[in-house]
Amino acid sequence: MKTAIIDLIRGEFGQSVVDRFSVCEEFTLDQVRNDRKSKKKQPGVYIWLDHGVPLKVGRDFVDARKRALEHYRDNTGGIRERITPDTRILLMLTDQSNLHWIAAIEVFLEIRFREENEFQGKFIPAKRIG
Repeated sequence: MKTAIIDLIRGEFGQSVVDRFSVCEEFTLDQVRNDRKSKKKQPGVYIWLDHGVPLKVGRDFVDARKRALEHYRDNTGGIRERITPDTRILLMLTDQSNLHWIAAIEVFLEIRFREENEFQGKFIPAKRIG
């Protein structure tokens, strides 16, 4: 699914925007927990995926790893009941100079995933976007 998401972003915004993200990898929940302890804070976009199906999209302008984990802690939209051992978190991390691209990509993916019929009932929409 990582490749499909990157292709969506590339198709909408171009390769130069994709290249602004230094990290673009899928991690397990435990890997993100452990990674957060050893890595510096980085802004970015995160996508919760289960068997390639997007569950949740979000962003944080300071620490995207931490914000992604807060959804699990807070059980946002019942996310704990939706994840399986195959659940991954796709992190797209960048630096402070690209905050506008973080916001644009998050909104683009949020709207795109809401419109995809195959994700209905699985995707947890953001409350702040319409």
